Amino acid sequence: MPLTLPTDTEHANYATRQYELFNKPIAKGIDRTKMTIFAVSAGIWFPLVALLGVSPFWRLGPSIYLIPVAAFVILGTRTDNSGRMAMVEWYDRIRYRLPGRRRIVTDPLVSADAHSRVAIELVLAAEIAHTLPGQQE
Repeated sequence: MPLTLPTDTEHANYATRQYELFNKPIAKGIDRTKMTIFAVSAGIWFPLVALLGVSPFWRLGPSIYLIPVAAFVILGTRTDNSGRMAMVEWYDRIRYRLPGRRRIVTDPLVSADAHSRVAIELVLAAEIAHTLPGQQE
């Protein structure tokens, strides 16, 4: 037979109550990754806007300072089905469009005139079979 001890049940219920904001629990606080991304992007954006001469005390100043950074963080930290942030996809797209940084290693004994470009056509056939766990094919 287990030993029961007196407890303060009402206090425990009050202390463990979960609060939500926009259907998300706020008991854990702000995600540190999002807070770090906000701090870095604000550290880049705020001096840039200040160099352009926009005063934060102008009537549109707070909007110009905060809305682009907040939109960048909100849109950039959304995750897709695989769990990757949209910001990583943006980075991949930018790197894809930039020229590569790898040097082409050539053979110094063969002249460049001896090389010719040849188009190669690849034909790929694949079969994807999906089975649920516990099912046989």
